[in-house]
Order: sequence, then C-alpha cells, then structure tokens
Amino acid sequence: YDAFFTFAHVARGILRAVERRVAFIVTLRHFFQPLYQDYSFIGYLFGPAFRFGRLLIGAAAYAVVLPPLIAAGLVWTLIPVAIAFKIAFP
Repeated sequence: YDAFFTFAHVARGILRAVERRVAFIVTLRHFFQPLYQDYSFIGYLFGPAFRFGRLLIGAAAYAVVLPPLIAAGLVWTLIPVAIAFKIAFP
C-alpha cells in the first residue's frame, strides 16, 4: 500500500522536474502573448512562433518521460495481482 504511494510521489516529482525544465503549461497559457512584453508587431509575430517551438520540445520531453513512468506504474500495480493469481491457480 505504501509502496504505491511512494512510487506515485516519485513519479510526480519526476514530472514536476520535467515541467520546471520545459515549462510546458506556462508556455501554453501564454501562447498568444508577445515575448518579454514586447507589444510591437514583431513581438506579436514572433511570440507564438517561438512558443510553438517550445511546446514541441516540451511535448517531446513528456513523450520520453511519460511512457516509462506509466509502464512502471502498471507493472508495479499488477505485481500483486499476478502473485494472487499464481497462488489461486498453481
């Protein structure tokens, strides 16, 4: 019981570290705002373009990190089920 919550805590810490590094949610929230509060035409033109690139990098980072975490979580959750199945049906 505690091991599952420990795993969830570690996984959440890893996801928070990735988010701190790539700032995916913050970039998505401010997608249409100009960079560095440059409210000129150039700022409005380049802001979404640069943020789109950042979102692609962030999505790639999550695509690398999430599948192993999900797989490990599923394996960790299914281990007791496999043990119970092995005991019930030898």
